[in-house]
Amino acid sequence: MTRTSCLCLILSLLCLAGGPRALAAEGDLRAEMLAQLQVWLEASQGEQPSGVSLDLLDRRIRVPACETPYVFSFPFNDGRTLRVECPALNWSIVTRMNRDEAPAVPLDAARRETAGVGGQQAYQLKVAKQAGDLIAEADLQVLEVDPTRVSVARALSLAQLRGAKVARDLAVGTVLQPADVLQAGMALTVTTLVPRGAALSEANTRTATFYGPLPADVITSVQSLRRAVATGPLQPGQPLRLSAIRSLADVVRGDEVVVAVRRGPVSIESYAVAEEEGMTGDQISVRSGESGERFNVIITGVRRVEPL
Repeated sequence: MTRTSCLCLILSLLCLAGGPRALAAEGDLRAEMLAQLQVWLEASQGEQPSGVSLDLLDRRIRVPACETPYVFSFPFNDGRTLRVECPALNWSIVTRMNRDEAPAVPLDAARRETAGVGGQQAYQLKVAKQAGDLIAEADLQVLEVDPTRVSVARALSLAQLRGAKVARDLAVGTVLQPADVLQAGMALTVTTLVPRGAALSEANTRTATFYGPLPADVITSVQSLRRAVATGPLQPGQPLRLSAIRSLADVVRGDEVVVAVRRGPVSIESYAVAEEEGMTGDQISVRSGESGERFNVIITGVRRVEPL
């Protein structure tokens, strides 16, 4: 036997050894995808599907191991042409679905009131949506689903969907899950370009609605801007973050401060120059603006102090 023949024989044996395992893994993935499809059909179409199968073209079509649930939709609204997607891997196929026909069973008005008792609410679209469209309550149909099923365990509530936008194009009948929507949230933003070192206040900020996940350090209240200045240029339309600002001390070195001296009901005020910086309650040294004498004071507010 020649060296070439031996090499071919070894390669053939290796392929045979790994082939069944590879086919088994591929079969498991197709079975998992089919199981998720059956759950999706039950939740989104109100059916009890049986005998569902897919025309996956040929064996060159490989089903990936998707870390998130597969996403199903009918792109042509014919109930047979099915799109299957794995968004995490940017993978999708369009195939034909074969099934025993079963009528859809949407919830009627009476069951809508009790949906979630013994089950869980989920919401599906009654109209197709394009990426960026707002979701209105009239666009939704409520479903009663089994909360133990994997693909519906992440169903969104009506409060989460109200005022949200769709993250991608969605077909009629899509059961909405977190990856499908950009939820609305409130945060502060600047109203004009703010340069580095500029002060932030109610005058140059406003509350705005943002869609999608917000940063963990997002600022939602103008009360968080007390003595705040920008650490870099700030653009309108971006959520304001704590990492983009810093708070000045109530008294900064070189500030002209008000020195309030109280004697019973009488209060006398004079002015001094701060030699140190600090926050309310801190003790610092100041210099009299008239005599130049240095003495210690306690900070009582923004640029206000009292002698010790």
